[in-house]
Amino acid sequence: MASFYPGTDFIVIPTSSRDPEAQRKLVAQRSADILAKILKKGETLGLAWGRTSLELVRAFQPLEPNLELSVVPLIGGSHQTAPYFQINEMVRLLAEKAGGAPSFIHAPALVNDRAERDMYLNSSSMKAICQAWKSMDILVSGIGAIPLGETIDRETYAGEHEVYLHLKSPDAVGDICARYFDRSGSFIVDDYYERIVGVPVEELRGAKNSLIMASGADKAEAIVGVLRTGMVRILVLDEQTAKAAVGLMQDKGA
Repeated sequence: MASFYPGTDFIVIPTSSRDPEAQRKLVAQRSADILAKILKKGETLGLAWGRTSLELVRAFQPLEPNLELSVVPLIGGSHQTAPYFQINEMVRLLAEKAGGAPSFIHAPALVNDRAERDMYLNSSSMKAICQAWKSMDILVSGIGAIPLGETIDRETYAGEHEVYLHLKSPDAVGDICARYFDRSGSFIVDDYYERIVGVPVEELRGAKNSLIMASGADKAEAIVGVLRTGMVRILVLDEQTAKAAVGLMQDKGA
């Protein structure tokens, strides 16, 4: 893998378990340990929602107190009850552990149109967050994959099924922070993109460092796609997921 993507550090975790939850927790725990080692005092950290991000927040323990981090959400919230969609609470907990300051987005992740999105982004409460996105020292995110079937093994956010139907045409394979990309690593900028209250692709690319996590062989194609975006600095995978991604790259000559 490293020979294909020399700008990315790959951390592959050996595991004999095929239980998805156990794999996810192993990836999150290792990622939390890595995060604790690379964080510097006073940095700005952008956090995405998702199951692996939630497990990272729960597992994170700083190596020193009072890091004075600025922790910002990378996307708005969801009306769903699943804790991995409660991004403001995740940000609050991570900031509390690191002795830092959280920022909150009081807006839904997906709105009706660009005008509504701009209304939220131009509000006084969002200006500091938009500025923080431009100066992120590190972003932390899992990788989302486009489901192959009609069922999804987790709670979905409002409008997510509509999004998947819409994205079948441009060959989307996955997302980071609800910014979808295709097999070639190109981000898809369309009507849906314009309806998201969240970090723009330019700021994702501009982060000084990125810690990206994935578990589950079903995410192999999404992993290849996100590597091709060129924005991944550290990628943490379980062994089975890594093998699936490597196999896909070899089959397609990536």
